Parts: sequence; structure tokens; C-alpha cells
Amino acid sequence: SDEQLGFVFPPGSELKAAVDAALQSMIDDGTLDELNKKWGLTQ
Repeated sequence: SDEQLGFVFPPGSELKAAVDAALQSMIDDGTLDELNKKWGLTQ
């Protein structure tokens, strides 16, 4: 799927940095690719 997902945080939210770091970690270690393949979300 080519659908995109977005998250919205209030200005200055500490959650944004935590979510960004978690997503980057999942990208770096391949977890996000594995989940995308498992759920048929690859292009």
C-alpha cells in the first residue's frame, strides 16, 4: 500500500521525540520492514 500515516503532537511535545526515535530504531534494525511484509504493506 502507498498509504501514509501521520502523527500529530502539540508544539513542544516530548512524545514527538520519543516516537521519532522509536520509529528510527525500527527502521534501522529492520523491524519496520518485517512488520510491513507480515501485514502485506510492501510495495
